[in-house]
Amino acid sequence: MEESTASQPVEQSLPGSDLEQRLADLSPDKLAALHKKLLQKRQTYQAIRRLPDEACYPLSFHQQRLWFIEQLQPETPLYNVSRAMHLRGPLQYPALKAALQALLDRHAALRTTFHVLDGEPMQRINAVSELELPIVNFQTDSTGVDASLSLRLGKEGQRRFDLAADLLFRSTLFRLADDQHILQLTIHHLVCDGWSLRLLFNELAVLYRGFCSGRVCELPPAVLRYVDFARWQREPRQQRLFAERIQWWQRQLAEAPAVLKLATDKPRPPVSSGAGAFMQLEIPAELREQLEGLARREDITLYMILLAGFFILLHRYTGMEKFLIGTASAGRQRPETHTIVGFFVDTVVLEADLSGNPAVRDVLQRVQQTVINAVKHSDVPFDRIVESLDLPRDLSRHGLFQVLFNAPPQYELDFESLEATPVKVDPQISRFDLEMTFAEGANKTTGITWNTDLFDAATIQRMLGHYTVLLRAIATSPDQAVCNMPLLTEPERQQLLVQWNDTAEEFPAELCIHELFEQQVEQTPAAAAVVFGSEKLTYRELNQRANQLAHYLVARGVGPESLIGLCQERSLELIVSILGILKAGAAYVPLDPGYPQSRLDTIVADTGIRLMLTQAELATRFTGVESVLPGDAAAYPQDNPGLQGSPDRLAYIIFTSGSTGRPKGVM
Repeated sequence: MEESTASQPVEQSLPGSDLEQRLADLSPDKLAALHKKLLQKRQTYQAIRRLPDEACYPLSFHQQRLWFIEQLQPETPLYNVSRAMHLRGPLQYPALKAALQALLDRHAALRTTFHVLDGEPMQRINAVSELELPIVNFQTDSTGVDASLSLRLGKEGQRRFDLAADLLFRSTLFRLADDQHILQLTIHHLVCDGWSLRLLFNELAVLYRGFCSGRVCELPPAVLRYVDFARWQREPRQQRLFAERIQWWQRQLAEAPAVLKLATDKPRPPVSSGAGAFMQLEIPAELREQLEGLARREDITLYMILLAGFFILLHRYTGMEKFLIGTASAGRQRPETHTIVGFFVDTVVLEADLSGNPAVRDVLQRVQQTVINAVKHSDVPFDRIVESLDLPRDLSRHGLFQVLFNAPPQYELDFESLEATPVKVDPQISRFDLEMTFAEGANKTTGITWNTDLFDAATIQRMLGHYTVLLRAIATSPDQAVCNMPLLTEPERQQLLVQWNDTAEEFPAELCIHELFEQQVEQTPAAAAVVFGSEKLTYRELNQRANQLAHYLVARGVGPESLIGLCQERSLELIVSILGILKAGAAYVPLDPGYPQSRLDTIVADTGIRLMLTQAELATRFTGVESVLPGDAAAYPQDNPGLQGSPDRLAYIIFTSGSTGRPKGVM
């Protein structure tokens, strides 16, 4: 069984990110036909049934791949799913612990462990055990979650599980004050996902209220278990359906590029460590309102606009017109699964298409169609698709896509006497190069998680700034072409257009460039002045050789504004020649050796030059002109010629390209 990192599953950042739920926000007319087809297909599915209890059960297709990855990287808590709630108000600890115990009793997945039997991974549902709810007294000067507490939550979320021996459901209560607590739940991804966490927190609130008041909690019985779903996946009818969907995905992904050519700050390591970090994204309220207005006018969802903006950002960063990214789907097409705690969340591949430099409005329509097509064919485990593609194994990157876009909605909980708000837990883990998460509520889960093996924090900060600029442009100028969309923030524009172009420098008005150079020679004679490959000249050496050439030219009758041809390959001698000509008071006429001979002859004829500073291998290219080599001046004095120069004197003549007629010399 060969593993490709392309099959790594995606965990929902928050529940409810099912693409189909997001499509339901569209107008009924536009999606009525699609919904009808989906319902018809669901009716053909074989129902999920509660099967007799067994000692062990097979893993689902989702679990199989994740379990194998865990064997490859057993010491890395890549698949710990951790969520925290800030509880403000008078907390009743016994009621909270009893409510958590009731969740453990109620949901078999939370009591599941994983074992190898006869060489195959199997899952076992264990008997009910007593849940621990340790209290950690955490001293903080803040009334909220400060940096030290965030770090502590992250470390708690990183504590790894022993899949065969541990309860894969861990709870910790941080006491900040008498009326301030943080409840953190950490569960292994093999037995839960984001939807499961929403379900657990909602039930926890109901159970807590009941235990606080002494009422009997009326929750619907948990009839089906995740292991029933795992066995249902292997039914022959499901296998036939999966085969149909896999064929569609094979055709869809046949020509798609497998690698997003995103520049990184650091070389990609041969094996990804999974180390990551999170940076929050602040989307101003007025920008969000503008984007929501555009969504209504275009009859699409806010999710699709944000996704289109992310596509444009990656296109501008990479130059690629077509590429793949991933997104998360709840994977609960069957209504029976909606109340089951377990690992259902699946990955859907989305292909970005920005070919032809489309307008933003066209990109929005392309994104909408891409998402609709993906939803129509999303009822097959992503792992089965990856297996069918036979991707090469590469432990350095996710093999099918390296970037994820996830936009789960926020959920609110009702603990009655407690105010409960989500707290971002950053376990400093990244399963992908980049993961953009957008939460529909105003909380701290909107931002980017990135692989710190590849990117620096400064790069991610710039990326978030560019994404915000793009979103503003999308909201105000949806008819603008993608290539014309602004990307730079205002500080970056100021730096690029103003600061970096502010090259004004104070120079003595009466001095020429070669005289300023002579002053620098006096200050730093031993410093390197010019480097070419392995050769270099100090300021003193360059000045001495240029002086020798200047004395030689003066001896040849060269005077103020005499024209000297200069035809040399790039070299140290080229710099010596320019300085020597200027020190002699003359002007140079550059002739590129790469030009056609006819162009060089035209320049020589137009300028009337009679002396050519050149190199031995180029000396025969010119007739009627005396060729001089820089080495001819080796016997001349090395001191400054001391000729009086003038800033108004001609320095050089350079010829135009001749694209609009005969080349012209510009003095």
